[in-house]
Amino acid sequence: MNKPNAYGTGIACLLVTAVGWGLNWPAMKQLMLELPPLFARGVAGLGEPLGVREVATLVMTVGGVGLVIFKGDR
Repeated sequence: MNKPNAYGTGIACLLVTAVGWGLNWPAMKQLMLELPPLFARGVAGLGEPLGVREVATLVMTVGGVGLVIFKGDR
């Protein structure tokens, strides 16, 4: 089995971040014209835990990894 190339992984992460930021910029620009910045950040802050929960559920379902800490592992 080949190890993933750290350079390639770094470039892929950079590209995903750049594309995500580029796609998000026009939407945030429009949102800032319509709503106050504090309201927009508050909505994002309330929605973030839901996104984290969904990612954790996906990891547990697909990867078979549990998020339980057993008493002996503390």
